[in-house]
Amino acid sequence: KINNMVESSKEEIQYLGFNQNQKNISCGTSEGFKVYTAYPFEINESFIKSFNQGIGIIEMLGQTNILALVGGGKNPKYPPNKVILWDDNQQKPVGELSSPSNVVGVRLDKSRMVIVMENKISVYKFPELSFEFSRPTWQNPNGICALHSKLLCICGEEKGTLDVTNFIRSYTLSK
Repeated sequence: KINNMVESSKEEIQYLGFNQNQKNISCGTSEGFKVYTAYPFEINESFIKSFNQGIGIIEMLGQTNILALVGGGKNPKYPPNKVILWDDNQQKPVGELSSPSNVVGVRLDKSRMVIVMENKISVYKFPELSFEFSRPTWQNPNGICALHSKLLCICGEEKGTLDVTNFIRSYTLSK
């Protein structure tokens, strides 16, 4: 149990997620973000950044100092249509991508970043942030998307379907 995930009653949790190997928990709050080490079976604060403004989505790149951030809440730090790459060692943004509509999810691994919007995903090569492709999806307000190494799974274009893309074999399977 984490007793003090947030510092005060005015700070609200807006996002929780594990990194790719489930050794860290990232927490977006109405005041900034926090990252906890959660392995093995103990919770320790790794780093905290207070902006006095909200982070609605935070995605960690493995166990590195690189984070993808999207503003959120009543007083967002960044616009909801931008993904900011934050280097916690440098304590500053090191990259930025804008989307045509609000970002509802982000997935990040060592070779790609996926930006999820309500009716579309865009895939970028990482770390250079060069555009690779985009694909329309069915309504996806919760940002449902899975990225694992060579595979991407997203909502399909029709209700109740999904698309799985294999980056190695360059094909997409729709079901």
